[in-house]
Amino acid sequence: MRPAEAHMRTALTGEIDVDAPPGEVYARWRDVEGFPEFVELVESVRRVDDIRSFWTVRLGRTPQTFYADIVDDVPERRICWQSTDGALHSGRVEFAPRDGGTHVALETTWDAPDPFAAIGLPLDLDHDLAQRDLERFKRLVEERNRAAH
Repeated sequence: MRPAEAHMRTALTGEIDVDAPPGEVYARWRDVEGFPEFVELVESVRRVDDIRSFWTVRLGRTPQTFYADIVDDVPERRICWQSTDGALHSGRVEFAPRDGGTHVALETTWDAPDPFAAIGLPLDLDHDLAQRDLERFKRLVEERNRAAH
């Protein structure tokens, strides 16, 4: 019998204000195939249907793949997702009107196989990663918003 594979859980959070209306911000986030443009860990996303997508991410040196399902979707307000296999991942992003734009709050959790977990070393994810991803997202949305108007 093989020993259980060790896992480490890492939670990442961030918040940012985007100078675009909630509908535009929500629509851009809902376009999962565009995530490699602004999420550092994401190598590719293939949309399977309105709920499911297939992800390839890089956690450390090793690419990981998984399917993720949207488990809660309130247009212009909230999107929640959960992986169904492979790298265990879940997240929630909320959108709120603020000063003519949109406040975006992100929470994600990674629970991935980690060879160092057994000796207590954390999964090597920079805790500023989510904030940097949000800053890239903000630039992307605002640039497209300016170009459209």
